[in-house]
Amino acid sequence: MSARQSLTLLGVTAAFVLAALGALVGRLAPCVLPGALCADPGVSSLCRLLSAAGIEVRSALLEEVLFAGVLLLPSSGLLAVVRRSWRTLAFLRSLRPRTVTPLPTRVGMLARATGLEGRIDLVDLPQPLAFVFGLARPRVCLSTGLIQRLDRRELWAVLEHERVHLTRRDPLRALLGHGLATLLFWLPLAHALAAHWQVAAEVEADAIVARQPEGRVALARALSKLLTVAPGMGMADPVAVSGLTATEQRITALCEREARVPLVLSTPAALVSALLVLALLCLLLL
Repeated sequence: MSARQSLTLLGVTAAFVLAALGALVGRLAPCVLPGALCADPGVSSLCRLLSAAGIEVRSALLEEVLFAGVLLLPSSGLLAVVRRSWRTLAFLRSLRPRTVTPLPTRVGMLARATGLEGRIDLVDLPQPLAFVFGLARPRVCLSTGLIQRLDRRELWAVLEHERVHLTRRDPLRALLGHGLATLLFWLPLAHALAAHWQVAAEVEADAIVARQPEGRVALARALSKLLTVAPGMGMADPVAVSGLTATEQRITALCEREARVPLVLSTPAALVSALLVLALLCLLLL
């Protein structure tokens, strides 16, 4: 499954859940009014199911819990987007005083060669950093620690990789995927899809670089050099950027000429996800 397919499936799942929650709110709204009587068949069926399992719950209490849940779930996704946006801005502000201008000659030449002229920021940090940031007008950020570790061809491959993230607006997609996964935190499938998107986006960007002459070897060398380096400043915290992550999985995919990664979903996670979606359907239809 590609990164685009995994993000699309996550969005479709979230849209279905939001539509179902909206319909549920319409059915339960009269039930939570003071003194109101509600004979919602879906809630009654759920009460009987819980009772059969040995759990006694009053119908009125269950209605109020469900009503609160359907209002809070969408808010949790929006709050997750706001929090990650704030963390990203704080991270970028911490780098701003370290900006290096003008760009070194070698970096400037590579920026022109990769079509990134005027869209690269260099920061003075010993940690190797390379990532794309920004939602409306994305840019590439590099650190001096990175350009000192890589030769010209390796740095070119890294810039080509980041250019793919830039043209695809992957920071925006990452932020959207995080919000959707948070909204669907109770669905194991959502977490699997969000994690798959992150890996698939990197592997697909690597595959595009690998199609160019010497791109595969240069990028593999760059990733190998960075594999044992500790995470860069602030990058251990979740922020809305598409960063350079050197992993054995990416290096293996490069060496084996793979452009896609399979979606790995455990049987228990798939079963739980299916049962939860089925329960939501039953709550609406019964």
